[in-house]
Amino acid sequence: MQKIFLKAGREPSCRNIFCKNSSFRHDELKSFTMRRQVYYPIFLLVAFLFLLLTLPASFTNKVRRAAVSAVSPFWTTLHQSQKRSADMMQLTLENQRLHEALEEVFEWALAEEGVQSQLEKLGILSEKAKEEGSFQEFFARRKRELQQRVDLQLQSIPAKIIFRDPLSSNHFVWINVGERENESLGKRIIAVDSPVVVGDALVGVVEAVEKNRSKVRLITDSGLGISVRTARGFSQCHVLQRMIDALFPICKEKEDLFSSPEEKKLFLQMLLRVRERSLQEKREWFLAKGILQGANAPLWPFHAYTLKGRGFNYDCADAESSSQPLKTGTLPGMKDAQRLVVQGDLLITSGMDGVFPAGLEVATVTRVFPLQDGAYAYDLEAMPVVADLQDLTVVFVMPPLFTRE
Repeated sequence: MQKIFLKAGREPSCRNIFCKNSSFRHDELKSFTMRRQVYYPIFLLVAFLFLLLTLPASFTNKVRRAAVSAVSPFWTTLHQSQKRSADMMQLTLENQRLHEALEEVFEWALAEEGVQSQLEKLGILSEKAKEEGSFQEFFARRKRELQQRVDLQLQSIPAKIIFRDPLSSNHFVWINVGERENESLGKRIIAVDSPVVVGDALVGVVEAVEKNRSKVRLITDSGLGISVRTARGFSQCHVLQRMIDALFPICKEKEDLFSSPEEKKLFLQMLLRVRERSLQEKREWFLAKGILQGANAPLWPFHAYTLKGRGFNYDCADAESSSQPLKTGTLPGMKDAQRLVVQGDLLITSGMDGVFPAGLEVATVTRVFPLQDGAYAYDLEAMPVVADLQDLTVVFVMPPLFTRE
């Protein structure tokens, strides 16, 4: 039998039992050794703590002082580093506040300059209303409209944009003025339907007023319809002058924009000639009237700066002229009949919506769609006069034309 087991590759049962017992004893011995190795550091730690508790106070104080002295340079360096970081953060915050204050002062200066230019224009209109015979009533109307705008601008309150929702940045912004300013001034300036402007340009209207902030609907929102009309002549040239004044110093400093100094000189001279000629334009015509609103629907970010105009015609007579044909019109002072709306026309508020005073600049016409068969009005596209609506930081809030009960 033993031979059979050996041939089968097996060992006798007694040997198997012995091997199993040997393996069990070996594993038990190994486990005991590991437990002893695990407990050994714990015993040493307990012994060390016991010795520390039995050491005399004079010795432990010396050790403590030595440890503190050794670590002190590290803590001093760490404290100085933290102090430098705090100082740098404080300087950064102060620099940011100073930058914001300078921006507000700059906006204030622009506003004061705008009001001053309006007052000068008001003086010119007053003189023309006295001198011009056939156009005396025309200049008198311009004087009344300008006087209303100047009165509103002198009462306007500067406000800082404090929040833009990324999903609706072309629709709404929040500004840092509200009922608190009305209470401190003793009159209602910040209210629903208060126009929000930058200089002479319209950027939005107040839609909700809270204690310390207000919500402004921008002109690029499709839910805001503005009654406008095309202006051709003096107002166009006024916008052109501002563009040239902003462009000229940039082109003067940028050498890499031109292929040669002669080209740069000719370009700057041309800008100055265009500006000088635009100053000679004193007449102004008001033509087609229509509605202007944002082109983008809510939560639709494309074409954010494009405005859509609809219903532009001159079917109804007003103080400027009698009704005019759809394709061409002839107003007093015009030599030849002209189209009611063309690319480049300035769109200004007409004052017919009861929300915005007449004469505020809104947009410039960039495209006029061809008339369809049976159409009674023009449709168009325009770009806001204030092209950097996303970068605005300071605006001005005018008092409303009419206060809601």
